[in-house]
Amino acid sequence: MCNQAFYRKFGGTPKETLGQPLYQLRGRLFDSPGLRTLLEAVLPKNTAFDDFAHSVELPALGHRVLLLNARRLYREEHKTDMILLCMEDVTEKHAAAEVRATLAAIVENSDDAIISKGLDGTIRTWNAAAERLYGYTAAQAVGQHIGLIVPPERRAEAATILERISRGERVKSLDTERIRKDGSRVGVSVSVSPIHDAIGRVVGASAIDRDITERKAMEHALRETAQLLEDISSTSPAVLYAMTVRDDDTLVPRWVSRNITTTFGFSVGEALSPDWWNGHLHPDDRAECLARMEQLLARGSLAHEYRFLRKDGTVVWIRDDRRVVRDPAGRPRQVMGAWLDITEQRRLEEQFLQAQKMESVGRLAGGVAHDFNNLLTVITGTVDLALPGLQEGDPLTADLKEIQQAARRAAALTQRLLAFSRRQVFQPRVVNLNDTLAELEPMVRRLMGEDIKLVTALGAAGNVRVDPSQLTQVVMNLVVNSRDAMPSGGTLTLETADVDLDEAYAGRHMGVSPGPYVMLAVTDTGIGMDEATSRQVFEPFFTTKGVGRGTGLGLSTVYGIVKQSGGNIWVYSEPGVGTTFKIYLPRVAAPVTAIEPAVPASSARGTETVMLVEDEAGLREVARRILEGAGYAVLTAATPGEALLSAERFHGPIHLLLTDVVMPTMRGPELAERVIRLHPETKVLYVSGYAENAIVHAGELKEGTHFLSKPFDAVTLARKVRQVLDSPSA
Repeated sequence: MCNQAFYRKFGGTPKETLGQPLYQLRGRLFDSPGLRTLLEAVLPKNTAFDDFAHSVELPALGHRVLLLNARRLYREEHKTDMILLCMEDVTEKHAAAEVRATLAAIVENSDDAIISKGLDGTIRTWNAAAERLYGYTAAQAVGQHIGLIVPPERRAEAATILERISRGERVKSLDTERIRKDGSRVGVSVSVSPIHDAIGRVVGASAIDRDITERKAMEHALRETAQLLEDISSTSPAVLYAMTVRDDDTLVPRWVSRNITTTFGFSVGEALSPDWWNGHLHPDDRAECLARMEQLLARGSLAHEYRFLRKDGTVVWIRDDRRVVRDPAGRPRQVMGAWLDITEQRRLEEQFLQAQKMESVGRLAGGVAHDFNNLLTVITGTVDLALPGLQEGDPLTADLKEIQQAARRAAALTQRLLAFSRRQVFQPRVVNLNDTLAELEPMVRRLMGEDIKLVTALGAAGNVRVDPSQLTQVVMNLVVNSRDAMPSGGTLTLETADVDLDEAYAGRHMGVSPGPYVMLAVTDTGIGMDEATSRQVFEPFFTTKGVGRGTGLGLSTVYGIVKQSGGNIWVYSEPGVGTTFKIYLPRVAAPVTAIEPAVPASSARGTETVMLVEDEAGLREVARRILEGAGYAVLTAATPGEALLSAERFHGPIHLLLTDVVMPTMRGPELAERVIRLHPETKVLYVSGYAENAIVHAGELKEGTHFLSKPFDAVTLARKVRQVLDSPSA
């Protein structure tokens, strides 16, 4: 027999069911090995079995779980008449039990502490992770108030959480602190949810406490690392930046270091604007920069230099180094780069190139001037010898004087070339710059004229060691240059001051050594110059004046004299505003040198013996005639070898050795040393056209050296020979 519930669950009718084998009933629904064993093997030996779970597939209901219970019914003693089989559909209960078991396993095996509590704060459940985190076992914690693990200063916070839970709210990821059993503190992230009963009432709270000690340590380390990187990038001379590469290969600013404000004047926010970089490229460099950017993603890296506009509008040169960062598939994702302000480096490079160019031109000019001086000496000496022999009114007199004037002008030109090339021999002494300017002031006023106002601002200026005649040439050349720059009148200011140039200044100006200097500034309110002109003003033969109004050697002469004196000169100018030349000469503590009286022309004669050594035949002959004309006995030699042979054979005194410094086989100083061994009484007068030789250092004569610079005339030679012969012996 089967009751109606059987037919409702499995279908069918009594006619189809009753009398059929159980294991074949309704598609063998009960053909289970376990059930067969119970019914055929276990049950005969026992009176019953309970709660056997049997899984079946029902056509209408699908998979179901049946709980089977069986009893033996007896009609006679120990004789089974039938078996009563009761079946209960426990599918939903079974599923719920599985869920509960799964949840219990998840809770128990979770790495997070999971705690349930009543609304009064009493702990109800306490998983294994809670034991590990807080140190209390479940037996120790369950039944205790949650305050067991809440620090005193956090209990108001815990009460607020329970109040919110009682209203059905949830608390997510609240970072707070808890106390372990050993009294130590632990940082946790707490998420709390309400627990509802069957009719929806909030009856408790479930809390998940996650240990965030490691996370906090990582966050702290990340903050420290980020701050360190920020500090490093902020103190770096380069501005660091990062850009994101979109799928369409466009670049979007992502990050830039804070030092962009000190370098370019922009805030970080401004620099992260998408159009900021493009918008501040120098107009002349924009096309090239954008073209290079198109090559970046393909090449992977890029370094180039271009001009950029600071926020205040000033132009700076920057070096931009960029590198592409790709993902594992090779797709560009980021661009990392650095902007380095190289404006100062560029300026120093330009100074270096300019100095190299000036040095090359100087070597050429010095060589030309040296050879030309020999020719000029022959010309001037020959003219000086020829003029006294002419009768008054002789038509050749005027021609010779014209030659003489032309030779003097040519000599002045060669002196300028030598000054520029720093091969002019200068005979320095200690002077006071203010005293020199005071002496030159009347001459300067005459040069300026009435429409130019002269202002002198002579400050406390120490002494400098220079060649006085060359210092005068420097001042006058600058004054004339300023006058020509003020055709409609203006103001010329001469200013002096003691200054101390530090390491920072020396670092910004090539060739400058830090130390004490005397500054001379010559300022005019003339037409001024643009930057390109200012860079060329010291080059020889460069001039802005019209044809026939200048040789272009005035400022180059000033440049050479200042450099040879150990100083520096800089020009500052602006079109329509005026120009300032600033000269810095090394300041010395020595007192001003007394001036020696010149030898009068009438006394420039003698009867002593002079040995003349000169490899240029024309110059040797002219010098011999000048000396003999002044009364001296002259021994001539074309080479040092001839001179030594003559000195050995000559048994009388040789009072003076007059020798060129640079000769093919032996230099003048070596010759002088060997002659003096033979004739200890001999004094020495060196002759040369320029300073690049053995008797000078940086253009300055060695102490006690007598020197005559080419070209010279007859009077100058006679005076110098007399001066040396009358000088005290060394």
